[in-house]
Amino acid sequence: MSRDILEAKLKFYDRFLATITALGIILGGFWGVYTYVETQHQSIQLRQRELALRVFKEKKNAYLSLIDAAGEITASKNRQEVIEKAPLFLKLYYGRAHVIAEADPNVSDMKIAFKGKLMTYLKNKEMNESPFKYFSSVSFDLTNACKSHIDPRTIESTIE
Repeated sequence: MSRDILEAKLKFYDRFLATITALGIILGGFWGVYTYVETQHQSIQLRQRELALRVFKEKKNAYLSLIDAAGEITASKNRQEVIEKAPLFLKLYYGRAHVIAEADPNVSDMKIAFKGKLMTYLKNKEMNESPFKYFSSVSFDLTNACKSHIDPRTIESTIE
């Protein structure tokens, strides 16, 4: 082989390798940008899931407290016990449960219905009906309304 042919082949290989190297750098850059964007996307999804889980836990705590307060009123033995237990329900009604229940109209409606029954019971001093008999149906309705929003088996798809 002559020196010119050898030199031409070397130039060709040199240019070929330079082109491959440049393409490798460009593709590596694109891959780096892609992985960065994908990592950011996954990070955002993780933060959204964590936030949804935190909201779920807050909702669960508020709803369980509301259900417990309504249940205690329902399980009262007499009017005096209802009067003693009413402030806790009303505190939740106007406080944590009010803020959280606004997002769930069915819970909000049942919460309002229970409060209405409670206020009627407290105003009517001649009420002879037992607290259990008077409050049980609306208390059960409130529990069922809350259940669908705090049962992890039904809420899992929302958290994901």
